[in-house]
Amino acid sequence: MTAIDEVWKCNSAVLNGMLGVVNEREFENDGQIIHCPLQTMVGASNELPEDREELGALWDRFLLRYVVKYIRDPRNFEAMLQSGSQAFNLIPIITKISEVELQQAQAEVRMVDISKVIPQFTVIRQKMAEKNIPVSDRRWKQTLTLIKAHAWMEGRKQASDDDLEILVHALWQDPSQIPQVRQEIMQLANPLDKEALELYDQASEVYQNVVNAPEDKKASACMEANTKFKKIAKKLEEIQRLARDSGRNDSRIIDAMAKVVEWNKEIVNSYLL
Repeated sequence: MTAIDEVWKCNSAVLNGMLGVVNEREFENDGQIIHCPLQTMVGASNELPEDREELGALWDRFLLRYVVKYIRDPRNFEAMLQSGSQAFNLIPIITKISEVELQQAQAEVRMVDISKVIPQFTVIRQKMAEKNIPVSDRRWKQTLTLIKAHAWMEGRKQASDDDLEILVHALWQDPSQIPQVRQEIMQLANPLDKEALELYDQASEVYQNVVNAPEDKKASACMEANTKFKKIAKKLEEIQRLARDSGRNDSRIIDAMAKVVEWNKEIVNSYLL
């Protein structure tokens, strides 16, 4: 795996020179073609490429795109402060998968049947066009591999609508488009998951309101939050029942319920007892 920090700080000539490495796994060095055994490339940056016309080709090669936000949970923030500046250097690097195992996994991924989800791509493509979110034909083709890999990691040989969820992290061009892409994809992939995610976001906001409340208003904020958490948890239970009755994956709903219960217990134990 190759990791590139502040990838867009490089000049355009260097970045465009990387296209051959990413596409053909080859690099031309003074007329000599050098084979690059690249499996994965990860880039990190505090900014997006400014010149999309010149650097658009390389930007398009980053198939999965994630926006990493600042730490929200106070406990995680405190854990980060207490971890020590050298903590990351002390983590041992252990190979979890051999090259042979990786090749076997890749072969199995290629065999995953995606015929049932192909019609959904036409619908999603139309939705993206309506929202003026351009997605290249090359990118649409490459996302099929994401769908296959997602299904394979779930232990299935045939892709389902649930696997479309991974496209939330592949189709946006600008971070401002993420909510629109998520809404359209989740509505098609799993409407119940979409509803659970919205409830989770509501619960997260309730929790943050308690954390940020002034001390003299903390108790009343906690009592209000306790009531809201119970209502949200009840709605999540109803959604989980619907998911199970329809044979859909309910793991995301279960995770959301667990987090809501955890937040509720925390505020009760910390402020109301």
